[in-house]
Amino acid sequence: MYTRELKEAPEYPVFRKEPAFGSYLGSFKFLDISGMRRPYGGFPIPSAVTKLRIFGSASFFFCDGDILGETFFFSNPVFAYMETVVWNRKTAVRHVYRQPVLNRLTRMPRKIEGGSISCRKKRNFARLSIRENLHNFALALKLTGTRGAKNRRQDLSGKLVLSCAAAGGAVFSALVPYVNRRRCQASIYAAGYAGGEISCSGKTQRFQGAALAELREAYFSLRTKAARLYGFSVWNGKVLAFCLGDSVSKDDYACNSNVLLYDGKITPLPPVRITRPYGSAGEWIIQDTENMVDLKFLPVSVYAHKKSLLIVRTQYKTVYGNFEGALMTADGEMLPLKDFPGIAKKILLRL
Repeated sequence: MYTRELKEAPEYPVFRKEPAFGSYLGSFKFLDISGMRRPYGGFPIPSAVTKLRIFGSASFFFCDGDILGETFFFSNPVFAYMETVVWNRKTAVRHVYRQPVLNRLTRMPRKIEGGSISCRKKRNFARLSIRENLHNFALALKLTGTRGAKNRRQDLSGKLVLSCAAAGGAVFSALVPYVNRRRCQASIYAAGYAGGEISCSGKTQRFQGAALAELREAYFSLRTKAARLYGFSVWNGKVLAFCLGDSVSKDDYACNSNVLLYDGKITPLPPVRITRPYGSAGEWIIQDTENMVDLKFLPVSVYAHKKSLLIVRTQYKTVYGNFEGALMTADGEMLPLKDFPGIAKKILLRL
């Protein structure tokens, strides 16, 4: 059976220009990968320039019996934006709230504990905060809908708290080579039960479900393509979350960020092959060579968006759907999934 050694997370993923490649229990104390030695080859490019190629993102996924959604922050020295997408699981109705910003989005927090990333606009406010020694991730939203449209978007507000210290919670970190070993990608995942309130057009409802938080920072290329899948929900009374993605380096068998978080236990997963024989709106097939991952992702609703700003171009799809198939834990337990909710993302970024 495939496995990777899990160590206690160091304070810094990159310390004194040396990357600590590996998979870790818990979280890095500081999410800072700057300082790699010549990350773009043998050219003596100043570190002040290479830092401009470091892109950060933060995601908060949440799901209960009625709704499924994601709040996503993207930040780099050139531009930034926030996006929240919420689906009604019973009707598949989708609401999208998007806010590009230049200087009002705080950058990815260097110190994780007590840090936050936020979008502060008059119409749209969103903030993701990390509290209490990395044990709580809190999301606050106050988003304005549209008026006068036939299918108008509703106002949305709410507060959700993901508790990693409670039973069923888990935190995982990884630092992996990105394209080559001169560059790297740092990731932090936290999963657990989540509670709070969500209000849509003045109607408030309690939220009791599962949530998954992801913090990521990487040295990006001029042209970056990626596909990632996230599953997160309460399954048989236990929190089940997993993250699977395309390979980002040739050494992905020994070092990758694929992971299964189940009932407070962490299972490193092997590299997977993601194929879309019928396009993004059709069936996705996710398999490995170790018989630990055998999944199909069946899309329900596809949200596609293109954005161009000066020399920046983004093209991405966020897909809500359900997983079918099976996953295996490190203990050899097989988890058969049927209509398990999740989100798939396909991204193309040029800068």
